[in-house]
Amino acid sequence: MTQYQIDREKYGVPWFMNWFRQALGETRMTVDQVAEATGITPSTVMGYRTGVRNPTLRNFLLIIEALGKTIEIK
Repeated sequence: MTQYQIDREKYGVPWFMNWFRQALGETRMTVDQVAEATGITPSTVMGYRTGVRNPTLRNFLLIIEALGKTIEIK
């Protein structure tokens, strides 16, 4: 197993992929529209959608804003 695979298992956030897919459906936005609104490349946004990549905190906040969502930290 490579270090990348070990890190992905350890630090992966599959809940984001599920939430992101649902949010895209609710807002009827495409990956390209999110990429344009956030300045994140379309391939990176698609990686988030498919679960291949996980967003940084900065990109996570940009995506939330682009989708018109809010977060509440408890």
